[in-house]
Amino acid sequence: IIIMLIPDIHFFLARVDMHQSRIQIYDPAHIVTEIHYRKECDGVIEWLSRLQVPGIKPRKEWRIVKGHGPKQPNGYDCGPFVARYAEHLYQLRDPPMFDESGQEAVLYRIYMAAKTNKLNQDKS
Repeated sequence: IIIMLIPDIHFFLARVDMHQSRIQIYDPAHIVTEIHYRKECDGVIEWLSRLQVPGIKPRKEWRIVKGHGPKQPNGYDCGPFVARYAEHLYQLRDPPMFDESGQEAVLYRIYMAAKTNKLNQDKS
């Protein structure tokens, strides 16, 4: 799971499946165009190739698909929504389903889980 940023514009999330050569895009505002996410995903594939990760296929063999998830209700909550997407995908809940209520509590829980290295324990 990689949190992506289109500089000065928007956060979105990319879930990389190296076994299937697939990157799944989760965009909380549903505004990221193919031009934006393709450029960012090409960078991820290039980075994996430079790391010499075994089994990485050439770029032309990768698929980039849009994932489905809740839409943020405004123009500024993409960061918290991406954090919640990451939390749900980390817990193998796909598609991520939630609403915008309780954003602060969720972000605090993610922060504390990361701080105490307990991301694998569900605190719901």
